[in-house]
Amino acid sequence: MNEADSALILGQLQARGYARVRDPAQADIILLNTCAVREKAEERVYGRTSQLLRHREHNPDLVFGITGCMAEHLRDRVHERAPHISLIAGPDTYRGIADLVDRAREGERVIDTTLDKAEVYEGLDGHADDDGVSGQVTIQRGCDKFC
Repeated sequence: MNEADSALILGQLQARGYARVRDPAQADIILLNTCAVREKAEERVYGRTSQLLRHREHNPDLVFGITGCMAEHLRDRVHERAPHISLIAGPDTYRGIADLVDRAREGERVIDTTLDKAEVYEGLDGHADDDGVSGQVTIQRGCDKFC
């Protein structure tokens, strides 16, 4: 599910004119799409954001964001553990993710973990895999806790 959601986020950002880079040192935005089922996954996210923080030395305007289930479940605690995170977006906010990123880039600390049970991402285009041959098709929403 994270791969499908990540492709959806990427598609929304590309539609706004953002481009994907492979090297985090070249990024203006770093978003980590997360899972919150297991504590170890949460610890890895915090560790990864700390590792990536070194890129802010060369780009002080670098925006860090956490999306997905961890953002939704731990929204009140993320800033305590990782104050450098400027964007927290739950899985029901991907339709407006480009707007949220724009606000974070303008210096706003953005938190949107709105629960929208009617959101099914209808009409939103994801991003095909880099080979251009395959992509993700969502057949369910929500977590099945089998990761």
